[in-house]
Amino acid sequence: GALNQYWERVSDSLMHRTRNRPLPAGRMLPRRALTFGLLLAVPITAILMELVGDLEKRKRSFSSGA
Repeated sequence: GALNQYWERVSDSLMHRTRNRPLPAGRMLPRRALTFGLLLAVPITAILMELVGDLEKRKRSFSSGA
C-alpha cells in the first residue's frame, strides 16, 4: 500500500476521490512513505522467497515418492 501511494501521489492529487490521501494532501512526506514501504517490502520479500523455497522442496519430495 505505501509504495503504491508513493508512486501514485501525483495522479492521486488530481482525482477528487483520492486527493485527500496522506501524500497528495501533504500530511505525509513522500520520502517517509517510500522509506516505510521499502522497510516493509524487504523482509516480506525474504519471507515469501523462503516460503516458495519450502513449497518447491515439498513438491520435489512428493513427486519423487520420498
